[in-house]
Amino acid sequence: MSDYDDLEVARLRAISATDRRREQMQAGQPTQPNMRGLPQIQDVVWPKERPQYRVSVWLWRDGDGRFECSAFDVSRVPGARAISSTTLRDLPVRELIDEAIERYLAHQVELADMALAEEVRGPLVQYDAATDEQSEAPVDDEFLAARRAYWQEARDVARQRLEQVRSTGKRRSYDDAHFEEVARIYYEAQRDGRPKQTAIAEALGLSRSAAGNHIATAKDKGFISTDDEGRN
Repeated sequence: MSDYDDLEVARLRAISATDRRREQMQAGQPTQPNMRGLPQIQDVVWPKERPQYRVSVWLWRDGDGRFECSAFDVSRVPGARAISSTTLRDLPVRELIDEAIERYLAHQVELADMALAEEVRGPLVQYDAATDEQSEAPVDDEFLAARRAYWQEARDVARQRLEQVRSTGKRRSYDDAHFEEVARIYYEAQRDGRPKQTAIAEALGLSRSAAGNHIATAKDKGFISTDDEGRN
């Protein structure tokens, strides 16, 4: 598991300093001590129907335990349209970051469940970076209890954060009638010489980035011509 801040809190509460050091290299522990604090990379695709682009979101934990995006990489999938200024304007950045956070947390819950279901066998191998030596330690009841407490708290924290993300960012599903309306507003704005993305956002009560996502989906569904790469 790589939700480092929360896991370290759980670790400190569960085991002593000596046991912490022994536990770092135990079987089933998916993080390495020197990796703590590195950003986590989560890939998402866009648009959801017939994806054209792969977006790698680099997630960082701030001092309050909240996620923030530290980098955002976009690459096209084979056969997709080239990335243009229109593509970048249309990207629903906030929605993609939220999706990346949700998928990351769901994966942390899954990892914790797997760790709790795993039968740990000894001996455990521990590594001392100062001496560059390895040693073995037995699996005892104290260690198993600490390990279980560690993963239970980690799972509880990830579940709580996942529920918060899902409750504040529920995604509404839209039918074809909605995207037909998106196309109607799009072409009406085009005819009037108005910014199409802004017109859709204002008419449908969306953020501008969300309007860009709806335009892309309408194009994928055939309601808007994919040859229309003009100003949004």
